Amino acid sequence: MLDINAKTGSIDNFLTHDEMVEYRKHFLSTKPSKSNFMDNIYGIDTKNISHYLWFKKTMWQKFSQILDTKVNLAVAMYCQFTDSFKIHNDYGKYLSDKTHKSHLVFLIPFSVNNDVQQCYKSHTIVFSKEHNPNAMEDHKKYLSNNPISRVKKYKILKAHQWQSGNLIWWRSDMDHAGSHFTSDLKIKECWSIHTYV
Repeated sequence: MLDINAKTGSIDNFLTHDEMVEYRKHFLSTKPSKSNFMDNIYGIDTKNISHYLWFKKTMWQKFSQILDTKVNLAVAMYCQFTDSFKIHNDYGKYLSDKTHKSHLVFLIPFSVNNDVQQCYKSHTIVFSKEHNPNAMEDHKKYLSNNPISRVKKYKILKAHQWQSGNLIWWRSDMDHAGSHFTSDLKIKECWSIHTYV
């Protein structure tokens, strides 16, 4: 079981390359929606029964080994990003029932620039909301798409370097962001999975 008191963490080699190729193919067969940046998002939730049942029989079985049985899927998305979201949190999003409470968010990197070997170029960053004494350095290294005034208010708790197949997780109430895009980073592909209790 994950220790959610740790607020964020990672598990190496959570999915094999072959598993990811199989799962990716299925997600890409769903109808995409668009992110705020007009990037393709391929989502699965309870509204599409056949895809949802497939997910519960396949990917969710991996998650059930590390999660309490009371944890449920809100939405699972395969994302093809060409821009990064600014510092934010997802608490309260993707819930179909007001009695549900956001729990954990998971991110599984697949590729960067259509190459699993280039995943190291990207990071998922989790923050504590407090003064950041390293704001200038963090802004330059990871967060240039955020106003420096915002970066000054969020201290990096953990910068998770991407590796294809690793599982990165954080509590839904934690602020987070993807590292900025650069001249040699054009597209990131990953799964983003939101849960509730």
